[in-house]
Amino acid sequence: MNTSYYKSEPDPIWDRLRTKAVSESVVKFIDEFREHVLDEYNSNLTMFLEDVLDKSEQEILDDDDFMMMVSSGRAPRELANELFAEKQQLHSQRSMLGGLLI
Repeated sequence: MNTSYYKSEPDPIWDRLRTKAVSESVVKFIDEFREHVLDEYNSNLTMFLEDVLDKSEQEILDDDDFMMMVSSGRAPRELANELFAEKQQLHSQRSMLGGLLI
């Protein structure tokens, strides 16, 4: 991710997920996840999830994939790093296959 996003930038997925949260612990998880993404990946939650899940903002809000991940028991930092690593691995595999399909 090349562009830096700061806390003051609009972050619609973060706002909506916090509103949909069923408990204070879910709100805390979402906030910690966002803080890690801001610090580690220079991205707000909306841009990060759109990138790693390869879905639009509305698709992320309409399905519960991310919220199921939140309730999986993993730590916020661990989940963010896993999602980023999976996206990087997929990108690497596609690059390698792209080179073979000339």
